[in-house]
Amino acid sequence: MQISAFADLLAQHGPLPARWPAEARAGALALLAHDPAARDLQLAAALAASLPPASPEALARMRANVADRIARMPLPARQPWAARWLRPLLPAGFGAAAALLACAIWLQFPAANPWGGTPWNAADQSELLAPRLVVALALGDSE
Repeated sequence: MQISAFADLLAQHGPLPARWPAEARAGALALLAHDPAARDLQLAAALAASLPPASPEALARMRANVADRIARMPLPARQPWAARWLRPLLPAGFGAAAALLACAIWLQFPAANPWGGTPWNAADQSELLAPRLVVALALGDSE
């Protein structure tokens, strides 16, 4: 049996093999045993047969209920004009940009001598000295 003939059989007699004609039943069962597409067609036919048709009155009530709920929903709070105009201009990663700016400002200050006294001499003061000192002090290094 071909899959198209099986689809016609399902449309005419339904998904139950007991309702199929005896001369077509053997070929249809053999097709079901070997073809997953045929099993899918039978399952779809069984689901379609098991669902009752929707009544127009029930659909109208459901649509009216949904429309009523939408009409009762509160409107969003109105925001000040500055927030409405500036929010699209702020990048999504504003926190990351603020952290980067803080690090850039921190790197601009000269590092102080952690053991007191005058700051490091000019040869020791590079833009990466302050973070290195923090790491060295945190690890307990004496460099």
